[in-house]
Amino acid sequence: MIFLHSIGLLVFRQKQHAVYSQFLSDMILTTGIKISSISPEDIESVIDAARKFNIDFDDAYHYTIALEHNLTIVSFDKDFDRTAKSRKNPSDIK
Repeated sequence: MIFLHSIGLLVFRQKQHAVYSQFLSDMILTTGIKISSISPEDIESVIDAARKFNIDFDDAYHYTIALEHNLTIVSFDKDFDRTAKSRKNPSDIK
């Protein structure tokens, strides 16, 4: 699971809009990624995850998507270690 939204947040904070645009183009062309989201009705699950695991909104949102779509979380973010799904480190993926 690639956190396009989170990467966008980080890159935009650095005012690197063109870098993000190029990143998206590269990802779509080379990997055929699919973007997943949750419905407004499922936002309550995000809130529940944030409270239950003491994680921020962004992590709770991605956790909820991973849970709903049975995806593996691949991240350097150790906050996911407190969740029921945990995570894989990017170096664990071959």
